[in-house]
This record gives sequence, C-alpha cells and structure tokens, in this order.
Amino acid sequence: MSIFSNKKDLNYHPKVLIIDVDEANAKLIAEILESENYRVQITLNGQKALVDAQQHQPDLIILDSMIPDHNGFNVAQTLKNTPKTKNVPIIITTNLDSYSTKQDFNNNADEVLIKPVNPIELLTRINTMFKLKVYRDQLEIRKDIEFNFTNEDGIEKTKSINNDTRNHFLLIEDNLTEKSLIFNMLNQEQFIVTLANTGEQAIALAHNKSFDLIIINTVLPDMDGLDIYKRIKRIDLYQHIPILFVSNINDYQLKLACLEYGADDFFINPINNKEFMAKINLLLKKKTYTDQLYNNYQAAINSAIKDGLTSLFKRSYFIRCLDHEIKRALRTMGYLSLMIIDIDNFKAINDHLGHLAGDAILYEFGKIILNNIRDIDQAARYGGEEFIILLPNTKKEKALLIAQRIQSALLEIPLPSNLPTILNKLTVSIGIAEFPCCAKSSSELLNKADLMLYQAKKTGKNKVCL
Repeated sequence: MSIFSNKKDLNYHPKVLIIDVDEANAKLIAEILESENYRVQITLNGQKALVDAQQHQPDLIILDSMIPDHNGFNVAQTLKNTPKTKNVPIIITTNLDSYSTKQDFNNNADEVLIKPVNPIELLTRINTMFKLKVYRDQLEIRKDIEFNFTNEDGIEKTKSINNDTRNHFLLIEDNLTEKSLIFNMLNQEQFIVTLANTGEQAIALAHNKSFDLIIINTVLPDMDGLDIYKRIKRIDLYQHIPILFVSNINDYQLKLACLEYGADDFFINPINNKEFMAKINLLLKKKTYTDQLYNNYQAAINSAIKDGLTSLFKRSYFIRCLDHEIKRALRTMGYLSLMIIDIDNFKAINDHLGHLAGDAILYEFGKIILNNIRDIDQAARYGGEEFIILLPNTKKEKALLIAQRIQSALLEIPLPSNLPTILNKLTVSIGIAEFPCCAKSSSELLNKADLMLYQAKKTGKNKVCL
C-alpha cells in the first residue's frame, strides 16, 4: 500500500502543474501522481506555463530547471513575484551540475528533486509541500485577521521570527570523518552546531536545548537512528522541527521507513554538498512558516481567552473553567471557593483622574491579583472594575486570608494627593462563597458570591463578606 494512499480518501484532489520540456519525463511524473489521485496538467514551455499557472491556480508546481525558452529559475521567480501564484509551492527538478548558485534554490524553490526522480522521493516531497502550503495559507489568513483577533504585543512577536539569529543544529554522528565533513559544511554557512556521539546524549540535549534542525546518522553505538527520531519527536518542542537522516549504506527499505515516519529527507554518504545545503535551507524556510503560524496561533489564543488590559482571563473562559472545576469537585467529593471583587468608588476615580488613569489602576490591580494567588487558581476580569477568582481545594476561611492579602497589596498603588478624602486610597469590596456547602451548581455559586459582594458594598465597602 502506498504511504500516500490517504489522498484517495479525500473529496478534494489537489491540482499539480508539471512544467517540463521533456514530454516523456513529464508523462512519467504525471503517471505517478495520477496513481495517487492528483489532477495533473502538463505544460511543455515556460511562457505557456506562466499563463496556465495564472488561469488554473494549481496547488503545486513541478518545474524543470532547464527550460529552453525560459530558465526554470526565472520562471520560478516570476511565479513567486505574482500575487496569484506567490504561495504555490514549487518543486524544481534538476541535475546538480545545471545550476550555478545556491541562491537560485533559496530564493525561488520550495523543494529540490535530483534527476532521475525516484517515485517515493517525489511523493514524499509533494506531501511535504502540501503541508507547507497549508502553513502559508493559514499564515496569510492570520495576517488578514490579526488586527481584529490578536493584541499588538502578539503581532510584534510574529514579526521577529528568526530574522537576526543564527540557526542552531544538532548533529548526531559518531563517525569522526563524516562528523567533520558535515560540521565543516554547516560551519561555513555560519550555523551553530552541537555534536552528539550517542542517542542518549542526543536525547538529553534535545530535552535541555532548542534546535532548529537535527541531523541523525541511522546507526549509533547505543541505538539506531530511527529510535532516536521517534523519541525526539515525542518531545513537544520538536513536533515540527525538521529532521534529516544520513546513512552509510544505501538501504532503500530503511529510507522508506524513515520517510514513512515523517523524516524530512534521507541522504546517503558521501553527501553531495550542493544538494545537502539546498535541502537544509529549504527546510529552514519551512520552519520559519511554522514558527510564524504557531506564534500567530498563540497570540490568537491569548487574545481569545485573556483580557488585553489586565492579562487576566476573560469572563467567558472563566465560566468554562468554573464549570469544569465544579464537575471535578463533584466527582472527587472535593470543594472550592469563589471570590468576586469590586473596586470601590471606581466611577468617581475615573471622573476625577480620567479613563487612562483608571485603566492604569486596573492594570496594576490585575498584577496584584496574579501575585497573590496560586498557579492552580484562576482569575478573570468579570466586567468593568469587577474581578473574579476561582480557588480549587480551598475552604472559604482560607479564601478570606487571600482576600485580605489582596486588600493589603492594593494599598501599594499610589494615588494623587489632591483627590477628595473618600478617594485618598484604593479599596475593594469582596464577596466569597464556597462549593458545595453554600451552593449546588456553578450558577448558584456565582449568585451566592455576588450576594456576598452586594452585602459588602451595602454595609460600608472596603470589607469581605462570606
């Protein structure tokens, strides 16, 4: 069974445009792709290829580097500079001797295939390229909506991914000669390389450091390379980090196994420097897309669940957490406390100092709350100047101590001296309720805590009621 047979289960069959002056070679590639349920179009010259790519919007382009009427790299460059095709992945097929500079590949190609094309390698590269296209498409969507769905801080983070930093590689190789050759090759490109001689050493390094790319020899003294690969991929940080294999033996079944497990490439010693470096630069480009997507995703998640001013959770997310903790407490016969806090006289503060000063107070109060609760506690901005805190495994008497600690810390926020006497210090009123002794559901618990808050406000403010 083909390692790509899942393509046949898809309702959508991706379109591939093959641009190759050699019709026999183009038909051979088309036959391989059509057996995997791809829709294929063949174009035999560069000028027509540019027109066809615009009209038919392929999902992927396979482009021969040696097109007589247009150099393949020039065609690729034109496609990358055209809005409709700039995000279409391009695989360039070439004889290594047919190009003069690595820059051709770095700027214009997303992947390189060396002729004669091996069917398994072709399908592996295409699979990788479709993943890259997903990353690109999602990244474009994120860019379109980030002003509505992410905060400014998140946007800034995504603009500075890997721009000025050197890439860190982990080279797992025990053969001194091969190790020196690869190390020198990478060092010439200004990459930072960490060496590991055994699998256990490599796994320990992966747990304690962050690498941008990993190179593994298939045979190490203590374990084989595929086992190292599997163990490293179990580490969350390395789910999307590119990993290459290097082997001293031309074992087709081993190569197939590594590719089936998701390896990004497999090289046989002696390594061709041009092919090796072209592949590494393409994988680093792919990693940049995944890093940008991940950071946009994290920014979007933070924006969706956290209040932009106080960095506390939003009310809607907090309610979900509360429901979850109530269910857990019921299941384990446990208990929890809920605290609702209201800043006293906040409208008057806004009226005298202005809304910017009011926002600054809310910001500082958010920090006070976070500094006075545990990691397992959840705090949210409940609305306006109201805040709410969930305290798992906490009796209301212990919650009272936390409330008093927050009240004391609030006094550290300075206010201007020219305010009316009633506003010369910041105070809060707090209502506390406990589950299950005071309520039998999340809605009852919220109502009970809110009732306690109302009692604190009604009886003079600056107090805690439970």
